Amino acid sequence: MTRPHPNTSNSTSGRRGTTVPISVSYDASRNAFLVLGESLYPPIDASPSSYTPIASELAPIPRPGESLDAPPPYSWIQTSDSVTVAFPLPSSTPTSDIKVTFSPQTLTMHIKAGAGSDVPLPHYTTKRLWAGIAAGDSMWTFDRAGERAYGLLTLHIEKKDEGTRWSHVFESGDVDVPETLDPSQLYAIRESLEKYTASLRGGEDASGLGLGTGIPSLARGEADEEVDESVGRSAQITWIGAEDGAVPEWAARSSSLPGRLLSTELPGMLSPSPSIIIKNGLDGTVFALQPADEPHAPPQWSHISTYSALAFVLASKTDTRFTYHVPAKAALAFENGQRGRSGNAYIYRAAPVKDNWAKQTVLRVGEEGSLLGVAAIPTPTQTVLVGLTEKELVVIHSIPALMNS
Repeated sequence: MTRPHPNTSNSTSGRRGTTVPISVSYDASRNAFLVLGESLYPPIDASPSSYTPIASELAPIPRPGESLDAPPPYSWIQTSDSVTVAFPLPSSTPTSDIKVTFSPQTLTMHIKAGAGSDVPLPHYTTKRLWAGIAAGDSMWTFDRAGERAYGLLTLHIEKKDEGTRWSHVFESGDVDVPETLDPSQLYAIRESLEKYTASLRGGEDASGLGLGTGIPSLARGEADEEVDESVGRSAQITWIGAEDGAVPEWAARSSSLPGRLLSTELPGMLSPSPSIIIKNGLDGTVFALQPADEPHAPPQWSHISTYSALAFVLASKTDTRFTYHVPAKAALAFENGQRGRSGNAYIYRAAPVKDNWAKQTVLRVGEEGSLLGVAAIPTPTQTVLVGLTEKELVVIHSIPALMNS
């Protein structure tokens, strides 16, 4: 990640970070590289900085037979023709606040957050299940269990193919919850959660070691009931001078983005000014780097447009591999493609602010295999999209959102 100056020697400095950069672009107006990643990228020969953690950042060491983690979000068990999944919910939850929808391949479950909830409530939007189900024969029940703090929301799922053994409840992208082999232990998750939340309400952590009180504020319910707050990535900007590989005087060593990163520019578009899309509530706001009037001018980012509800629609994609955008034209979300099925490219067209609707296109990328990379190749007449999967190279022509004109 270096760019030697033609009139100097031994002037470059290698960089190393803990993660692969998300994107790297060159700003000609400042003669510097902009590195966007989930970690810092200090010089290889830089001495590691020392850091002393505060008490709340220390992780307790569990004693033999002790678990300090919160219980899993659910427990489950299966027979040859059905799957039963049990979710503990506050007993005060009205059934009108529980929305469960089954489809042949997915589960949607939204629980309205109430004042009495101390732990995150389950939230799934078109979450793909491990295998197909008989949606019309599947159902759910809610047992408040008398005076207990937690009741049980139980999903009774009928398998589409009898005899198919599920390895997990969901296909991917979820915590690893092992199957409960003893039917009598299926509903023990309620007692585990009651014990865990009792420790939090008492002002102690679950370990009893006093390393922090209560549950973190970001884990108390959800800031928005309709959007998964984990959509996007935390990212930081690192500037590297092209001449000597050092941090320019006008740049901070690293600066965090003001929100979660939703998208970077589609590789190969060769835009003269780099742009990014940042999560802003339900939307995705587009910021472009403004060219410098002089080489030593600090970077200035300008808000140039907004993709309405982009964060919301990206949160519903459980198998997203890459998310890119074409400035002022479209945002593209690419599915990974796995388990013998192809992935799709979802293209969301930019729309004027006052419009109530925006165009969307869905394209298949390959016939089978995981998606390894995506790039655009401009030609004199159009821009083609190239996708590399594990088994083939896919070329897609004449995509309106990528056309030069």
